[in-house]
Amino acid sequence: TMTLTGTTLLATVIELGDSVYRSGFRKLLIVNGHGGQPQVMEMAARELRLRYGDFVVIPTSVWKMPSGTAAFTSDKEKKLSMHAGHGETALMLALAPETVHMELAVANFPPEFPSKLLSPDGRPACAWTTLDFGPTGVIGDPCGATPEQGQIILESLSSHWAQAIEEVHQLKWVQ
Repeated sequence: TMTLTGTTLLATVIELGDSVYRSGFRKLLIVNGHGGQPQVMEMAARELRLRYGDFVVIPTSVWKMPSGTAAFTSDKEKKLSMHAGHGETALMLALAPETVHMELAVANFPPEFPSKLLSPDGRPACAWTTLDFGPTGVIGDPCGATPEQGQIILESLSSHWAQAIEEVHQLKWVQ
């Protein structure tokens, strides 16, 4: 597995943003498909906005859009799934089934965070890695995921992201 440090990732995203800006674009939608670095994307967006007062940079996540996963998942999954759970597994079964080994699928949830003030929903409020919750990398319940569910999720995400991109294209924001 290849990884980047937070510092390198931040510098890389800023450099890409600089390049996009120099190419004449004044809007950038950063869609993060990995949950481990939303803060880095937000920091990069802020830095690019400070550098270029007329650059609208929107950091977000793939899963911010309606995905249709709620119809297939338990309340616990909705609340605590964070990595390789039902929705992500179903999506991968639709997109690249050869990479999914359902015979190895296991449910694994983190314990609820013990401070209701810091985490009203029970999700971890502290820094964490997937290995904090076990060796499988699963944080959720991939069991029962199907390619058909993945196709529904893919269609929902695709149509909503197309709409979001159109909205960004039409967007008029402070300059």
